[in-house]
Amino acid sequence: MARTQEQQAQAASVFATYKAEIDKRELSNTDNYDKNILTLSSAGLAISLTVFKDIAPHGQTAYIWLLYSAWILFGCAILATIFSFLISNAALRAELEIAHKYYIEEDESVFGKISLKSKVLKWVNRFSGVFFVLAIISVITFGVINFDRRMESSKSDMVKKTQQIVAITNDAKSTY
Repeated sequence: MARTQEQQAQAASVFATYKAEIDKRELSNTDNYDKNILTLSSAGLAISLTVFKDIAPHGQTAYIWLLYSAWILFGCAILATIFSFLISNAALRAELEIAHKYYIEEDESVFGKISLKSKVLKWVNRFSGVFFVLAIISVITFGVINFDRRMESSKSDMVKKTQQIVAITNDAKSTY
């Protein structure tokens, strides 16, 4: 089915609008790249270091593998995010090619087609979110377990100090 000149002009206009939107999104992805990586890595590092330094009792840290796994998961989330930006630009270009075929070349067979790169991008974005959520769960679990241990350790230390004070007081009373 051939388009009239008016339909072709309208298709070219729609394609130009679509192309401008793709270009805008690609620019937005590129602009946000560094900001997102910095945010994810800073937040993950700050949370895990705070938990490790302030909550975990020195020499009595339990389930340290949870913290190590959190660091690995934060790293995986960051890497997946990096790859998603790269894949996103490729997917946008692939979608633009599909739109060009449909609107400009009048290839009706590509209508509604989704590129393989777009499908891959969808999964990489999901994995990025899953890695990030699992990292947060891991850090929180580590923190809760070790915070409880720290509280128990503090209670134990308080009991020992109280016993020492009582013993010193008793010794002092016996010498009078």
